[in-house]
Amino acid sequence: TDLSSDHTVLEVIKIVENTLERYGLKINKKKSRSYSLYETNHVKITGVNITKKQNNYRRLTVGNAAKNKLFWDAINCYKSEKKEHREVYRIKGMLSFILSVEKSGYDLCYSNKMIELLNNLGFSTLKELIDHL
Repeated sequence: TDLSSDHTVLEVIKIVENTLERYGLKINKKKSRSYSLYETNHVKITGVNITKKQNNYRRLTVGNAAKNKLFWDAINCYKSEKKEHREVYRIKGMLSFILSVEKSGYDLCYSNKMIELLNNLGFSTLKELIDHL
């Protein structure tokens, strides 16, 4: 079935509405769109990117802005004399989210200077620093 067909889109909307209703939630129709990965190579949904590579291979990723924010938040938290538990949990939660989406290689977007900063702090990876918080 062509995913861009009206019938399929309506079926998906109905399934989503029924699922959300169980939790007292509903779709914000002003923010709802349907995309076809047959027509576009990149779609971003709630912070997760779906990209289409060669041979129609799809890949889930998190944007570089979120990964860079994680990096600097973790560095600043590590350097802070007074670490707030909520901030540490938020950073660890964000790392967990990114790892759940990308599995590995999320840190390939970091520059050589960023990796050097980690190394100067005594860590070989961002995950190692975050685990130490």
